[in-house]
Amino acid sequence: MFSFMKRHKVAYAIAIVLALALGFGLAYVVGVKGSTPEAERSEHISQEQQDVDTNDEIAGTVDQGDGTEDAAVASESE
Repeated sequence: MFSFMKRHKVAYAIAIVLALALGFGLAYVVGVKGSTPEAERSEHISQEQQDVDTNDEIAGTVDQGDGTEDAAVASESE
């Protein structure tokens, strides 16, 4: 078996190079075609930032940071 591999090592080397080239090429094409467009990505980021801001506003009205909670929140936690 090893003598066969020694006789055909050039073919194996070419096959390895082709396999790597095809694999990386295909991965690149799939990455380009399957990636989220920049406009949609920026829209998602701005929406997430708005959600964070809204959550911060809600949290700020519930807990003022002085140890006292809103009466509705206090009754829910008990």
